[in-house]
Amino acid sequence: MTARPVASVRSGGGAGESASSSPLSALLPCGRIRPGTAASAGGDMPLLLALAAEASTEAVGWAAVGLPQMGALAAEAAGLDLASGVRIDDPGRQWAQVLATRREAVPVVLVGPSGTRPDRAAAGRRTAAQRNGPAGRRPVAGG
Repeated sequence: MTARPVASVRSGGGAGESASSSPLSALLPCGRIRPGTAASAGGDMPLLLALAAEASTEAVGWAAVGLPQMGALAAEAAGLDLASGVRIDDPGRQWAQVLATRREAVPVVLVGPSGTRPDRAAAGRRTAAQRNGPAGRRPVAGG
C-alpha cells in the first residue's frame, strides 16, 4: 500500500469556484453536497469526479482509495485541486483501516470497487469510525 500525493498541473479554475457555477448544483439538494453525504456514481468516473469536485469546493483536501484508473488530468479537469489530493491505488487487505484513516485526514474520500472487501468486523469498525468521525466530513463513494 502506497499513498502518494497527486502532482499539481493546475491551469486555473477548479476547487475554488463557487458551488453555483457547477452544472450539478441544479440537481443537488440545496445546490450542493451536504456534509456527511455518501453518494454512488455507479461506476461512472466522470460523474464521481464531478461529485467529488462539488463536495470539495469548501474542503481542504481529498483522497482516492482503490481507484488506480483515476487520471490526474481528468480529476483536475473536473475541478479537484490536485495539490491537496492523495491517491491510494491499492490499499490491499487493509481497506477498513485505510478508509478510516483517510476519513479522519480529509473531508472528501472517493472509494473504488477494486480490491478485497473488508470482513464484517472491519466494516463495523469503519461504520463506527464514520459515525464518530469529525463533523463536516463529505465522503463520496463510487464505483
